[in-house]
Amino acid sequence: MRKYLLAVLLLLPSLFCCSCSIDRELVDRADGGDATAQVALARKLLQRGPASQRCGILWLKLAAEAQNPNAWAALAVCYHKGLGGLEKDDKQAISCLKKAAELGHSGAAHSLLLVYRSPKDVPQTIPWLQRVAARRYPPAERVLGLRYLRGQGVQQDLTKGVDFLRYAAMSGDRRAAALMADCYEKGIGVPRNPRLAEGWRNLAARE
Repeated sequence: MRKYLLAVLLLLPSLFCCSCSIDRELVDRADGGDATAQVALARKLLQRGPASQRCGILWLKLAAEAQNPNAWAALAVCYHKGLGGLEKDDKQAISCLKKAAELGHSGAAHSLLLVYRSPKDVPQTIPWLQRVAARRYPPAERVLGLRYLRGQGVQQDLTKGVDFLRYAAMSGDRRAAALMADCYEKGIGVPRNPRLAEGWRNLAARE
């Protein structure tokens, strides 16, 4: 599954970016039920030998049970790569990515967009796109805006579509800014306005 491999690689930096040193305070916090600390501890353990990696998986599963999105995203990588004694299982990895995206993990949502590119898959992407867009993640806002403009997986709503594109563009998403220029140029969801179209296009062209 080459396209899935590309998708899951987006998550790797978040899993392997921590220092290997483990302090007692982190262990105590994890042992006390702090899901964020459990994920941090798991990341450190996953950089060590097989025994430590298996322990890391246990901490990730505990954090996942507490509905920590970073834990689900990290588990997706572990299932994909077969880390910590887990069998390589891309179906399970995708399931973990979905859980992470449903909980608002932007990297997982981005990865799933690369997996579910077929038109028949569009409806199932809407729920987690909405959750991630609600957290003001520009790529999700842009994609959701296009979904509403085109009526793909949702009832067509030009005003809502433009709103999502505008949010994304104002957060620095240049592709969304280019789409806003098209909307003002063609009068899609907004009145035609050549000056605003030019302004958005100039914004999209900036480095």
